[in-house]
Amino acid sequence: MSFSKYESSGVDGCNDVKGRDWSLYYCLQQCRISSRFVCINVEYSSKRRACNLCGKTWMDLPPNFRIDGTGHGWTLLYLSVKSTELVRIRNDNSA
Repeated sequence: MSFSKYESSGVDGCNDVKGRDWSLYYCLQQCRISSRFVCINVEYSSKRRACNLCGKTWMDLPPNFRIDGTGHGWTLLYLSVKSTELVRIRNDNSA
């Protein structure tokens, strides 16, 4: 699994798992191995060493939850998979 990176972007209110004092590597690793939910995106602040894992896509979120180009110090990383692969991953996780 790979991630697409978007600087100065994030998602408000979608913090299924919050991590503090995590490296980016550890944060992405936790997203990949999550068994409680299908982790779709990761918000990471290198300054705070803070990480939020989210199980929703950008389009699943209300428009006011989508933060883009704010310069707020967070980076958004989205799981790079085809939509058919995402359906399979979600199905595997619900079994």
